[in-house]
Amino acid sequence: MPPVASNLPFATRAHRAPDRLQGEWGTCGKLFLIALVAYVLLGRQELHGIDGHGFALQLRAGEVHRFHYLYLPLCRPVWHLFSACGLDPLSALRFCSSLGAALSLLIFYWVVRTQQGLRRHALPATIYVGGCPAFFYFASVPEVHAVFLPFAAASVAAFVTLRARCMIRGVVVGILTGLASSVHTSGHLLPATFPIWSCLGTSVGRRATPTFLATCALVQITTWASLAVLLAPDSYSALSPFHFAAHRGSLFARANPAGFALSTAWYEWVRPFFPLSILAVLALRHIRAVFRLHVAVALYLATALLLLGGAREFGAYLLPLACPAALVASRLLSARKSLTCSIAVAATTATLLTMGDDPRQRDGLAAAIAQENANEPMFLIYGTRSELDSLAAGAVFLPGLSVADLHRVPPTPLGYHWLSEGFTDLVEEQHRLGRRLVITERAFEQLRATPHMALRRFGLEHLPRHYDLTAIQRGAFSALHVTNR
Repeated sequence: MPPVASNLPFATRAHRAPDRLQGEWGTCGKLFLIALVAYVLLGRQELHGIDGHGFALQLRAGEVHRFHYLYLPLCRPVWHLFSACGLDPLSALRFCSSLGAALSLLIFYWVVRTQQGLRRHALPATIYVGGCPAFFYFASVPEVHAVFLPFAAASVAAFVTLRARCMIRGVVVGILTGLASSVHTSGHLLPATFPIWSCLGTSVGRRATPTFLATCALVQITTWASLAVLLAPDSYSALSPFHFAAHRGSLFARANPAGFALSTAWYEWVRPFFPLSILAVLALRHIRAVFRLHVAVALYLATALLLLGGAREFGAYLLPLACPAALVASRLLSARKSLTCSIAVAATTATLLTMGDDPRQRDGLAAAIAQENANEPMFLIYGTRSELDSLAAGAVFLPGLSVADLHRVPPTPLGYHWLSEGFTDLVEEQHRLGRRLVITERAFEQLRATPHMALRRFGLEHLPRHYDLTAIQRGAFSALHVTNR
């Protein structure tokens, strides 16, 4: 048979197809490496809330977190590698966050490139997502959310691209969302994002039908519960997400509806995702199914805001909305203008988030605490985020708790009674373990000045009356050693 002429149309397409596929994977690889390097080098040397320090202690001890029981097992191989190189667990957790964020960007870019009519938006939309403040922030701090994102992205990829019957797709996507829920509880919200993707012109012929969503939810809960039994075989561990949701829901119920909505919109959407948050709203007129999109987004937001309960999480629970929002925003401008704008956004975010983040400013306090702990081990009660960030910056890992943890006690006489008895047990337990119980000066001042009735009474009356408080002063570290009288 004579060779096919190279200038025939079908011969040209046959030869170009492998080249185009190779180019796609090459672009994916470059995006992944650029994002990973940027997040690792430009990451912030601080913590998001108080969880990061506890994560580091649990990672080093080989424990499983009671809420996010798949998070630390996923990070443990990286920690073994880092510990062999003499690095601390917070560095391992930061790298896991950067790795997870970069991997989720790769998946998102690949998903958009597979959709006819959306391919030209793939690169600017990916840069919009990777460069928005919330995404960049969680990609560079030792927190669970960025490690959760690849599982969320994989579930979306399966929903959008999998060509299979409804029930089979539901099972596959349900397993992925179940894994995501085992990394972070917000994974239970992922099925609410699938109707959003359907409204954006993706998954043609593969809508989020009631049968699909029901199958997905059933398999998701089964996967999540199975992992709870395997990794955290404690009944409280399995039920803790529901306890958490009930606690946040009670805060939501007590909030002023109008003030809650406005403050949450600012702190959880406009500010963390700016300017993507504004561009996406302005570009909604380009979406044909705009009403269905509003309904789908409202469904997701209602559940997410209920879980937030007024807490400030810098957009953590809305991260799954960043990708569809970026797709919407990229339609507002031409492909070239959108790409230029997205690069400018990413550069500005990287600059603003790294300005003023100088760990050397906190080295003095961290070194003083490390020296004091070396003399005799401590259980530390700290008061402010700056104290906790100092420990993180100096890679000082102490067992302890914050004054914010004590606010969980009800502000009632019964709450005061519980706190007093629990503190007595804590002092005795630390004594048996050979540790001193130390409270920082700032934490002690917070206890005595807080409007929380039970804590204020505890700081003003119970501590001075029942314990000896011996001052500790070492460099920048001022604290009180608490001992029984």
